Amino acid sequence: MVIIMSNSYGRVSAPRRGNTAAAAGNRHPGAYRYNYMYESAARELSYEEEGRRNTQPRRKSRSVRSVEQPVSVSHVPALLLTGMVAFLTVSVIYYVQLMAAVATTNSNISSMQSRLKTLKTANDQHYEEINSSISLEEIKEIAINELGMKYAGAEQIVKYSSNPNDYVHQVAEVGR
Repeated sequence: MVIIMSNSYGRVSAPRRGNTAAAAGNRHPGAYRYNYMYESAARELSYEEEGRRNTQPRRKSRSVRSVEQPVSVSHVPALLLTGMVAFLTVSVIYYVQLMAAVATTNSNISSMQSRLKTLKTANDQHYEEINSSISLEEIKEIAINELGMKYAGAEQIVKYSSNPNDYVHQVAEVGR
């Protein structure tokens, strides 16, 4: 004897193993609903069963989506969150690069300031050496004795009068 089972949609399938009494008698949401047939062939469907079978909506495959169908609302928060995480990641990377550039610039400024201080100190030392090596008496002696220079006479001095609108910027007192 062959046992043939038909589900509520009229399809014929193989018998299931396990507790058939629980599946047939205790109808809970997860239980399979089968009508058992103890005959050698499946029975003919009545007009009511055929009509009921044809009027039930067909399920669409979830994996195949039409091109016009927009992204479901449940994906929008995930996409938004992903975009925000990407934006924050790029922002943090940019911030770290800026901070590294600022640290490098500060290091360069510090080294240049120390070099400037060293150069100023060396320049001041050379200036003092030059000023200490020059003696006005020695210059006067070399100019008169070696180069043949002499003081200007009264006939060589020219006096002029200045326009009252002009001005003269005098840095030091002129000696007589």
